[in-house]
Amino acid sequence: MGANGSKPVDRSQRVKVIGAGYPRTGTTTLVLACEKLLNGQGLHGGSHGLAREDEYNRKCYELYKYRHDKPRVLQLLKELTEGFVVTSDIPFFSFVPELCELYPDAQVVYVKRDPKTWWRSMGAVASNAQTKFLSMLFWPVPGWRWSIGVIDGMAAMYD
Repeated sequence: MGANGSKPVDRSQRVKVIGAGYPRTGTTTLVLACEKLLNGQGLHGGSHGLAREDEYNRKCYELYKYRHDKPRVLQLLKELTEGFVVTSDIPFFSFVPELCELYPDAQVVYVKRDPKTWWRSMGAVASNAQTKFLSMLFWPVPGWRWSIGVIDGMAAMYD
């Protein structure tokens, strides 16, 4: 995991842990711990969103765009999570019921923070990410071009 968005090496691995906490609630720590304990690769949305190929990020965007089309969401989640033992962070925390349907034997871990301290941590990131300027700046950058749409999609789900 780390700063590089790893591609799964062993596609037979299945998700065993679903991180249901919001971003900035220990999601990276959860993934790193599960990678060690479960001897597999972790899928941390934040890290992968910045380092994976354009197609991966487009699928993350489509999760939010087609969130009311359950069969499509399930297929996208299956494609995105194949070969990983743990999922965490954006976009996966928004689709916990669907992940539980795909991986009924997985354990769900929910980490909660005090809302005020969480928002102090997350607020600046969220407000800076929702700018038209960033959309234009990121559009030519493969992978990153989808990040504003992902964040806007997440915001629309929780508005």
